[in-house]
Amino acid sequence: MAKIIMFGNSKGGVAKTTTAVNTADILASLGNKVLLVDMDPQGHCSIALNYDPLSHFNTIAHVLIGEIPIDNAIVEHTPQFHFIPSNINMFDTEEDLKKEILSYFLLDRKLAPLVPKYDYILIDTPPNIGTFVLNSLIACQLLIVPVDSSFLGMEGYNRLEKVVTARIVPATRKPIPIKILLTLYDNRTRMSKDIRNVAMKKMGQDSVFTTVINRNTDVQKSLAQGVPIRVFCQENKIKAAGLIDYESFVNELVHMTASM
Repeated sequence: MAKIIMFGNSKGGVAKTTTAVNTADILASLGNKVLLVDMDPQGHCSIALNYDPLSHFNTIAHVLIGEIPIDNAIVEHTPQFHFIPSNINMFDTEEDLKKEILSYFLLDRKLAPLVPKYDYILIDTPPNIGTFVLNSLIACQLLIVPVDSSFLGMEGYNRLEKVVTARIVPATRKPIPIKILLTLYDNRTRMSKDIRNVAMKKMGQDSVFTTVINRNTDVQKSLAQGVPIRVFCQENKIKAAGLIDYESFVNELVHMTASM
C-alpha cells in the first residue's frame, strides 16, 4: 500500500521540485514502485525529467475534472518510476474545480485506486495555498516542507502549518505529520545555522530531518540536463555531494515511513 507524501511550501525557490524528483528517483532505484504527481501548473517535474510539459495531452487536471481515468495520465519514466504530469493549461481548470461539491477531496478520491499499486506516491505542489495545494494536503499522509535556509522559507512553512491545523485536520479528522527538510544549506553561513536552530526550537528536534540538503552545483547541472542527480552521477562517473545528501534523506524517509 502506497505511502502518500506531499512536498510543499508556499514560498517558491526552496528546491521543492528538485527534492520531489530526486526522492522519487532514488526510491525507485531501491526497488520501490513510485508515482510522482505534479500538481504545479508550471510543470517543473516534467522539465526536471527532460519532458516538454506542453507535450502531455493527459494531465492531472484532466483527471481531476473527470475527463479521463487516472491510469490514462500516467507516464512511465522507468519501469519503477511513473509520474502524472501537469502543464500551464491546468490554470484553466482551477475555477471549474471550485464549483465542485467537495472539490478539495478530488485528488484523494482519484488516487485511491492507485494506492495498492505503488509503494510511494509523492506529490509536488505549487508555491501557494490554492485549490491544488488543498487537494494535496487532504490526500497526503505526510507533509514534508523544504525550507531553503531563509526566514522567508520558514514563513512559508508557518502559513502552510496554519492551514493544516485550522482547515485540513478539522475537515479530514486525521492528523497530518509535518516535517521540515532544510535545503540549499550552507554550513559556512550564520543564516543557515540560525534557521536550523529556529526550526528545531519551534517544531522540536523530531520534526526536522537530520539530513540537510547542502548547496551543490552538480544538482543544478543535473536539473539543466533534465536528469536526476543519481543519473547525472552515473553518466559522469562521479559521486556528487548532492547525491550523498539526497540518498541520506531518502534513507531517513524510508525508516520514518516504515510503520505508516
